[in-house]
Amino acid sequence: MNKLLVIVLLLFSGACSAQTDELEAEGRACDKGDSLSCFRLGILFNNGAGVTKNLLSAFEYFEKSCDGGNAVGCLYAGKAYGVGRGVTQSDNQALRFYDLACDLELRMGCEEYANLKDAYTR
Repeated sequence: MNKLLVIVLLLFSGACSAQTDELEAEGRACDKGDSLSCFRLGILFNNGAGVTKNLLSAFEYFEKSCDGGNAVGCLYAGKAYGVGRGVTQSDNQALRFYDLACDLELRMGCEEYANLKDAYTR
């Protein structure tokens, strides 16, 4: 029984180490301009998966992803502003990010932009 517990603990500690290595690799790639890595980090911080949940950090990674040309990063940054998740709620900022997503040819960004803009005209 004790041997089984030791094996499980060793496997778990190895998994944590591997996960830390992967996070560091994603961080380095994001810092070098890999917008997909920035987006992945945003998802991890948004969900608290393997890291402490931090909505502001999630937003910052979504924004950095968007700045790098990742349309889905723009969409997520827009959604964060739309509901005030990690940032102060701002329809104007949400529209700006949805517009960027649309410009990057993400149809969902165009739809979110149109829906929010339509809500203003009612």
